[in-house]
Amino acid sequence: MIREFIPIPSRSSPVLKIPKRMETYKLMYSDIYLGKISEKDYDFPNISGVVELSTLNLEDPTQKIINDYIQYSIEVNELILNDQEDEIDYDKQVPFLDLINSDNWHLILPNGTKENILTPNFFMDSGIVWRWNI
Repeated sequence: MIREFIPIPSRSSPVLKIPKRMETYKLMYSDIYLGKISEKDYDFPNISGVVELSTLNLEDPTQKIINDYIQYSIEVNELILNDQEDEIDYDKQVPFLDLINSDNWHLILPNGTKENILTPNFFMDSGIVWRWNI
């Protein structure tokens, strides 16, 4: 399959090649499969899509904290989207700081390549927004 790319400058290389077509990716945290993302829109530097989350093992501490972060992210983004930012309890973010600051978030592209991303934001109705970690 021939792929077209849009050249995007980055700090680490003169040109970062971003696929033009909307893709489907595997969302990962370290070696934990979190679900499938279908890319829907691209507004540099943000990319948005729909995520089909897998069932996490809540007995596993890492998977439990990921699940709790996803719920927290949905809650916070709903408040932001409804102009209720004053109601955000930022103290609830503290348990997730290691997860949020982690370099373990990545996507597996259709060709099997691993690409690092910053911590994604989750939304109601299975929405997700992420940025490439370049």
